[in-house]
Amino acid sequence: MISTTNEYEIPADTNPLGSEIDTIEQKCTVFIRKIVDVADADGVVVTLSGGVDSATAVTLAVNALGSDCVYGLVLPTASTPKIETIAAQNFAFDLGIPFRTIDIQSLINHYIDAMSLSTGKRTKVENGVRSSVGFVELLSTSIDERAGYTKAINTVGRRLRMIAASFEANTTNRIVLGTSNRVEHYLGNVTTDSGVDLLPIGDLYNTEVYQLARYLGVPEYILEKPPTARQWDEHIDRTELGAPYEMIDAILRNVVDEGRSVEETATKLSVDVELVATFAQLYETTGHKCSLAPTPATYSPEDH
Repeated sequence: MISTTNEYEIPADTNPLGSEIDTIEQKCTVFIRKIVDVADADGVVVTLSGGVDSATAVTLAVNALGSDCVYGLVLPTASTPKIETIAAQNFAFDLGIPFRTIDIQSLINHYIDAMSLSTGKRTKVENGVRSSVGFVELLSTSIDERAGYTKAINTVGRRLRMIAASFEANTTNRIVLGTSNRVEHYLGNVTTDSGVDLLPIGDLYNTEVYQLARYLGVPEYILEKPPTARQWDEHIDRTELGAPYEMIDAILRNVVDEGRSVEETATKLSVDVELVATFAQLYETTGHKCSLAPTPATYSPEDH
């Protein structure tokens, strides 16, 4: 987790869409129609969080396909505030799309119960006789005592949402519409969208998504909420990441897209080198989440 209390002057180049926004909207809707046509599908399934990203993606899908071809899933957990669930439901009503609300907390609980074995056994063969011996160091340790337990549990709900969307798509001849933006992919925050079929806003930075959302008429009760992946209670993206998305967008645009060094980017944006270095490092260390797993033929040590 990145943390800082600093306030930053927002860079001037964080409003890049301008007059191109109409063209971008058309490009996204044409893209959705083409992918659905190629798949010979009856429409798309999308998970609705009540946030700007999902609202923008689903609005584009409705504009491209019509409301009857867009099927929404609202999938709250125990850490999902009721106000967010209501926002997602209200937005689905506003768009006129069919949707279901399924509380998946019980699935998470069942998963934790299934994985929480207090003892474990491994098989050992001696002189042709098979016997069981305790595997004390790993299997007899409670999973909630492992160092990565909290992070792992936070990911379970997102993967279950991915499974639910895939299940609904497979049983209704639809494909899964992803809702992640460019920054989420650069920073590896793509657990749910690792199993989707198309990402209509995947090329857009967070600030660009907000511009497009306003252009599309996404209501204020969606736009005014602070961005959050909602992996735990009170989880707010800025609190976790340590900087507003306007600054993060500008850093990643300079370092990744324009190839500037950390030092050059820090000077241009008038921010600490350490802040830029943090996001540059995060981009490097999470890149594996946005590509196919390496094989011996594709792995190059020089790239890491």
